[in-house]
Amino acid sequence: MVRVHNVEQAERASRGRAAVMALAAVVMMLNAVIEFGSAPYSVLGLRGAVWIPMIGAWLFILAKGGGLSRDRLTSSLLNDELSLQNRARALSFGFYATMLAGLLIYAGSWYQEIGVRDALRLVTAVGISGALARYAWLEVR
Repeated sequence: MVRVHNVEQAERASRGRAAVMALAAVVMMLNAVIEFGSAPYSVLGLRGAVWIPMIGAWLFILAKGGGLSRDRLTSSLLNDELSLQNRARALSFGFYATMLAGLLIYAGSWYQEIGVRDALRLVTAVGISGALARYAWLEVR
């Protein structure tokens, strides 16, 4: 039985999830831009290696729809049919954002040399940030 309390809790969690994903999208893009061309973030070491688990974590969160620690009822309310559709649309948007970023970086490399790690960081940041921002936007609409 679905109680009003559970529905309200799921609604709050949905708004919170959208806010966190929007914030993560902005922070990730800022991070990629700030780190662009910076040697400490492109060599083997803690600073450079942090990017891998961060991208992996956000991919996992996008795949699961967030709300990992919720009980079963709240989770089912949180990940309703509309949220699943929004997540699919967001992942699609992220794919196209990644492809466009890759093409722009490829064309940009004709005029300015871009290191492989910097290019990959930008491509992954644009893809994940695009998907996170699109998901947040669709959820708050």
